[in-house]
Amino acid sequence: GWPMSRHLAMLTVVALGCAGRRLPRSEVDQPPIWSTREGRDDTRVELAEALIDANAPEAALEMIAGLRADGATSSELDRVHSRALREVGLFDDAQDVLNVSLRRHSRDGALYNELGILQMDRQEVTEAIRSFESATRYTPDNADFQNNLGFARMSGGDAEGALVPLRAALKIDSTSRQTRNNLGFALAALGRDKEAWRVFRASTSEADAHYNLGLSRELRGDPTAARDAYISALKVQPDHRSATDALARLAAGPQPEVPHAP
Repeated sequence: GWPMSRHLAMLTVVALGCAGRRLPRSEVDQPPIWSTREGRDDTRVELAEALIDANAPEAALEMIAGLRADGATSSELDRVHSRALREVGLFDDAQDVLNVSLRRHSRDGALYNELGILQMDRQEVTEAIRSFESATRYTPDNADFQNNLGFARMSGGDAEGALVPLRAALKIDSTSRQTRNNLGFALAALGRDKEAWRVFRASTSEADAHYNLGLSRELRGDPTAARDAYISALKVQPDHRSATDALARLAAGPQPEVPHAP
């Protein structure tokens, strides 16, 4: 609810503006949100998501089961339910929850974003791009949704197309290290190493920036340039474990898969 002083001020304004009108009790005594059924349900949904964040999705699912048994329904509950199912590996069940919810809430950006994350986990990159595009269309001012779209496009081989949502994400939240690193990788994938270096350096240490540049060069198939960057990382920080491992990997020859960025 409002602070008491603000509440009293609003009642004064209403009284002065409606002289002679007796206010219904429902307009005067609004219960605090936590005392309503909807408010309690919202709090339980938030607690369920906190359990997922704390690596306890099974406990979250128990809480969600209780909410369902009590008749709770909302798109946010559906999103958290799907996320908990995804975290325990029940991908089909997670998608079923989202599909049903999207039939009722077809313009909910958060649901499309969760669907995109699920599809990325299933390596369905093309489908994930479409889902993230829907998420950003319905909720364009969410930095996470824009970042996810950029990452998905980059994962699908469209580094140029990744630049627009990644830059949009940084305009919304300039503090995001994850988004800045993703932008650096997209620029490096396009061969724009100087720009990529500046972006990496703005979000991390000098040694890590050299390492990220090396990894991005390795990802685009330029092991010689990657080696130079890894060596530069070790000159700055001789005990940089990731750069040491990367040089050993390059020395061992072609690998089936290059690890993701830290």
